[in-house]
Amino acid sequence: MKLTKFAFGIRFCKGFHVEDQFGAIVDEILYSKDSKFNEKLFPELQRANGARRLINTNQNCHLTISSTDIILEYQVKYDFKKEFEEFLTEFEDRILKKVFKAYKINNILRFGFIVGAELSEEDELLKSISQVIHTNYEEVPNDSISLRFNIVQKKPLKIGKEVTQDFDNTIITYDKEKKDSKLIFAVDYQKFFNPSLDSIDDAPINYASFCKKCYESFNKKYGTKQ
Repeated sequence: MKLTKFAFGIRFCKGFHVEDQFGAIVDEILYSKDSKFNEKLFPELQRANGARRLINTNQNCHLTISSTDIILEYQVKYDFKKEFEEFLTEFEDRILKKVFKAYKINNILRFGFIVGAELSEEDELLKSISQVIHTNYEEVPNDSISLRFNIVQKKPLKIGKEVTQDFDNTIITYDKEKKDSKLIFAVDYQKFFNPSLDSIDDAPINYASFCKKCYESFNKKYGTKQ
């Protein structure tokens, strides 16, 4: 297995005040002193569909700011663990501690973290599922597959006399477009808050700890996958 990419994301209730401040938020991210999310990393800006995207086409990485999400997608250059830790620290310090507070981004709905990888061959789970598929559907090609499933775990919390309806959702995806394509494997870890959090500081686990815990879980469960 070769780890190839990761993504950080926070979803919040739609706020038009965020959309009204897109320009100031972009300036804060790009031009603040010592920002690693600067013009060198993101030399391009795209305006589309009520969002702003900071883009590095050559490195295939993006930072998207919309009225409901802030998402960083990053293609690993050389060392997954080192780059994951470096960008997680910057995402937390620059985005969550500064941008969220300065621009009053509250009512948090979801944490998200994705690990993407390439597999050299089908693992045991995919082999078993492929066998069932081809047994029942003979016309399905042998050299391509797209499989996606999710696992939901309820995580209610008691706050005073109230009990939340929080839950975790893990989405596992396998994708191989054609015979010569690489077999792509991804795990999308999501933590939902219901009701939404008034502030990101109210989360039962901070975002960096959530991502580190998910990465640890990924390594434990899939680290030896070939």
